[in-house]
Amino acid sequence: MYRRELITTAGLSSLALAGCLSRRPSQSLGDIDCTPETTDGSGSEAPQPKSVSGSWHSFQYDLGNTGFNPDADGPSDCPDLLWRFRVDPEEPATEVNYSILTGPIVHDGVVYTRDNKGKLYALNATSGSVEWTFDIPRWNIYGPTYDDDTLYVTADQYLVAIDSESRRERWTLTPSVLGPHPMGDDRDWMYAEVAARDGRVFVGTADNTFCAIDTTTRTPLWQVDLPQLASSLIEESSDVDIQGQPVIHDDIVAVALSAGYLLLLDVDTGDVVWTHGISGYIVAAPSIRDETVYIVGSDGIQALSLTDGSVKWTYGSDDHVSCSPAITDDVVVGVAGSSFGNRMLVGIDTRTGARRWEVPAATDLSAAPSIAGGTVVMGLTNGLLAVDLATGDQRWQAQTNNISGSPALVDDVVIAGDRDGYVYAFR
Repeated sequence: MYRRELITTAGLSSLALAGCLSRRPSQSLGDIDCTPETTDGSGSEAPQPKSVSGSWHSFQYDLGNTGFNPDADGPSDCPDLLWRFRVDPEEPATEVNYSILTGPIVHDGVVYTRDNKGKLYALNATSGSVEWTFDIPRWNIYGPTYDDDTLYVTADQYLVAIDSESRRERWTLTPSVLGPHPMGDDRDWMYAEVAARDGRVFVGTADNTFCAIDTTTRTPLWQVDLPQLASSLIEESSDVDIQGQPVIHDDIVAVALSAGYLLLLDVDTGDVVWTHGISGYIVAAPSIRDETVYIVGSDGIQALSLTDGSVKWTYGSDDHVSCSPAITDDVVVGVAGSSFGNRMLVGIDTRTGARRWEVPAATDLSAAPSIAGGTVVMGLTNGLLAVDLATGDQRWQAQTNNISGSPALVDDVVIAGDRDGYVYAFR
């Protein structure tokens, strides 16, 4: 087993717990620390611009939430800062004012991200320049997710569809489209990122109705009352919040409930295919790859058979496991920690569940990892960390502020946003 220490900033551990960030005085945002075997990217000449054309369409890349882009080359061993964008340069960049709160998505040379004030940005992926913006005057915004020239964003009581070509709103739906609530109450917010495929959007509401919506007719194809369904599964079924983005694979859609249950539903009817419960809570969105479903619970990561939900293996430890993993053919990369924060990146064998390597950190790992070209890229509270997928050896670390969401890996470029309103691209 490999164990590698990270390059860290002196005193960072205690400062991070207080919500503060620290960096070496000689560093600035976008600087790179590389391993001794490579050249330090900080201060080197900027790379020659070449078109960025790859795609990263949703949270953790694809409909399976795998976090793995097999079509990307991945970043070099020591990349340079390609560009840096600030969402509102006229305002102080703090977590209270303008923040990037979700990972970016990318399509056809355009980066889509949004800030915490309700503005969606379309940035040129090669230069970082603004191509267009779209105002969503609401709070609690999730997304975006891309499918068939449409960006889907959930915001408060609305599901918003935006045409990526015309740059205009196609339509907006509220939970009232689902009809009267079974309990006679008004429905609450749309909840979390959506999954979209073949003219259907799968979304949950904050009152825990989960539904499939036809994007042409804008009406529900089916809907499931999760509390009612959970009452047959869980004795105390009040805590049935949807945990993260749903997953689509072939003819099923998977939904995780925080109370500790995974539901596999028929994508066409909403009928239950199978359910699986764990002893604790589910803490992140599920993932599916190669006929295996992965769930992250309060007591570890489980790999389940997609066919019947039987357990293939469980990776458990005394450390709390959090965030959705990233998954390749051979390795599952997860985030572990403790009640003090997420402080460990672990590589797990997909077949056996045995740990291959671990990377301890002196600062929190802030989101789900991403993988491309044999490199794992992970957001930190003070930057980005890149390690070798096979060994866990550190390749480089980039200086940023607190990274939000999973980095997008397209072509040979890493794109990520932070909570101080910056978006970065490294090549």
